[in-house]
Amino acid sequence: MNLPCDLGAQIKANIGTNPKAASSEVINGDAIDRLGFNGALLVLQVGSATGTPTTKSAAAKLQESTDGSTNWGDVSGAAISAITTNNQISHKSVSLKGCKRYVRAVTTVALTEGTTPALPVSATILLGGSDSEPVA
Repeated sequence: MNLPCDLGAQIKANIGTNPKAASSEVINGDAIDRLGFNGALLVLQVGSATGTPTTKSAAAKLQESTDGSTNWGDVSGAAISAITTNNQISHKSVSLKGCKRYVRAVTTVALTEGTTPALPVSATILLGGSDSEPVA
């Protein structure tokens, strides 16, 4: 099988959630218009915790909305299990067939104890399965 080598023509990279040194919180990403794309790869990146927390975790999920601003709901099967160690990356491949037009990443960070603990996190959404190539 002859596979195309121009991966950039087949995917569109989007910021899921901006990089942030987070405390215990939920971070909602901006709406991303997925019109014309039938698949996504949700990627969660976790750095090294500061403030020596006794426990730390970061998880991510994909949500969908019709208008990109209200009535957000979880996309079935589109969650990344909690990462509990420093300097890790995890991803989840998601079919967007049947999903609403807009998606966003939601990152959840949980830290306990320590001195002002923080955990650097970010999420990326790669859209693929485009109706046409090259993607914009």
